[in-house]
Amino acid sequence: MNPSMHLVYLCGEYPPASHGGIGTFTRAMAHAMTARGHTVTVLGVQRGLTAVHDARDGLVRVLRLPSRGGGVGVLADARALGRALAAVHTQQPVQLVEGPEGAFALLPLPRGVARVVRLHGGHHFFAHLEGRPLRHGRAWAEHRSLRRATHLCAVSDFVARTTTALVPAVAARPVTVLPNPVDTLQFAPRPDVTPLPGQLLFVGTLCNKKGVRELLQAFTAVAPQLPQATLELIGRDSRDPATGGSYGQAMAALVPSALSSRVRFAGVRPHAEVAEALARATVFVFPSKAEAQGLAALEGMATGTACIISALGPGPETAVHEESALLVDPTNVPALAAAITRLLTDAPLRARLGAAARARCLEHFALAQLAPRNEAFYARCVADVRGEVRGEVRGG
Repeated sequence: MNPSMHLVYLCGEYPPASHGGIGTFTRAMAHAMTARGHTVTVLGVQRGLTAVHDARDGLVRVLRLPSRGGGVGVLADARALGRALAAVHTQQPVQLVEGPEGAFALLPLPRGVARVVRLHGGHHFFAHLEGRPLRHGRAWAEHRSLRRATHLCAVSDFVARTTTALVPAVAARPVTVLPNPVDTLQFAPRPDVTPLPGQLLFVGTLCNKKGVRELLQAFTAVAPQLPQATLELIGRDSRDPATGGSYGQAMAALVPSALSSRVRFAGVRPHAEVAEALARATVFVFPSKAEAQGLAALEGMATGTACIISALGPGPETAVHEESALLVDPTNVPALAAAITRLLTDAPLRARLGAAARARCLEHFALAQLAPRNEAFYARCVADVRGEVRGEVRGG
């Protein structure tokens, strides 16, 4: 085990706040690092707060600051976060600070501290995958943040390669690939849970890039021939870019009235309920069109549920087609419908894929495997920065 370090994660969506994959990742890694003897502080600004919240999540200190919102509030938020970081550093010296792509753009940072940007999929990445124009301010912030980082890592080889191609600040720099970890104790086969025959499950934000529209179209195509088939969608709603209203409501309107009783929009659910829902499902479907490394796919695989996941992006890194999942182009609705029909009607295939998916997660994506790899990476980052500081002192 490496010498004890004080690690700071910059995260404005730490659970139980409304969160996505970054919040889930941060909580899992923070607890894994404290279990390995390190001190961990999570710092973030969060909308809706009227005062500073300084609390404990087990051994992890979580410091949440009220956000002033967009515009000039962005600079005010960065300065407030910088003051909080300086205070934390004074109380107990920090060896390493980690954040996502844009985290270091405006943040005042203490000298001599390793600065890690973890590529979870930033503005350049998702704008490129979704065919959206770059927003000047966000693109500038991402460039500046990446230049200020002392070290870079990425949750998949796909996000590393794509970001390297898009952002000059990354192009000539090494990027260490450290896959998203899944808690294989929480997400595990559940002999005590009775699967629901024909139950399809989706977990993720209800939005276009997650393939929700294509999933509903595929379900509508196969449901008349599969009378037991039902579909449950767990996840937070988003804004429909076409109307400005609820994306979930727009998708619900696409379901024919004859099938509406067989489609359930379950909303946001606690992680424990998601784990149970995965164990209860016959097939997990994650047809995302734009991912850095989908945690939901890993959680489905770790549960031992037969999975259909996207063949795009990091899909081939996540699972092997026909071996540990069925990989499908999510933009191909007939292919998605065929994969759903195939798994719902072939119990031996489901059992084989589910067992292989669980085994693959234990070998490649388990938190127990990835925590020491991340710890070793952090230790190298800290050693590199200490060496540079010592070199400056000797040279001065």
